[in-house]
Amino acid sequence: MEYASRRRLHMDLRVASPSIRRVLIRRMAMTASFAVLTVAATATETRAAYPLFAARFLSFDTGYAPYAMAIADLNADGSPDLAVTDFRVNTVQVLLGMGDGTFAVKAYFATGLQPLSVAIGDLNADGKPDLVTANDL
Repeated sequence: MEYASRRRLHMDLRVASPSIRRVLIRRMAMTASFAVLTVAATATETRAAYPLFAARFLSFDTGYAPYAMAIADLNADGSPDLAVTDFRVNTVQVLLGMGDGTFAVKAYFATGLQPLSVAIGDLNADGKPDLVTANDL
């Protein structure tokens, strides 16, 4: 699980779930001193076991085994984009943010064997974000 900052002091909870082959995003609105949870889990048993997860996650198909993710504005359009590793097919997938909380236009990039993490940063000082993965093997 990771927390990612959004505009206007909002936080999102992002979960990569290899067992259901999806990325789940839970939006949370930040108030003065605590987070008001506005979206949560999809599985009935999860909602019953954890009342905190009473609403639905936004859910995105991301391949066979999504494992790790990073968020950044990769295409300089002002909307956050997702980079998600796929442990089984040795790729990192990019989902471009549409600005309304949804994602579209996946691109796949090859990685080494079994990517366990992904990070985004300007590695070559050209002013543009770069993707880097760390692998299991």
